[in-house]
Amino acid sequence: GYCALFTELFRLGFLDTRLSFKEARENMGKELDPSHRASQAMDWLLAGSGSVAESQPAIQALSSLLQKNLSLGPDERDLCLMQHTFNDGEEVSTLMVYGNEQGTGMAR
Repeated sequence: GYCALFTELFRLGFLDTRLSFKEARENMGKELDPSHRASQAMDWLLAGSGSVAESQPAIQALSSLLQKNLSLGPDERDLCLMQHTFNDGEEVSTLMVYGNEQGTGMAR
């Protein structure tokens, strides 16, 4: 899932303010099999991305790519789902919130 993907992006330096985007991509090329999910995700994010400044901090470049590629369209909305269990599963708390015209479900 996304946790494993972001763990790998963290390990490669994409969430680091000290590495440039170019350096993080070089790490990916050296340390990651092209069939790995993180490699495939970055290929998808970079496709048609236009110009990403290779010298900017990796986290800024990644943030820009995520914002450009994962923003909701005008007729789209998100869904936030969460479930927590307490007391060895005896109690369950569930949240289900849809986004609307005022904002996303995640922001509410």
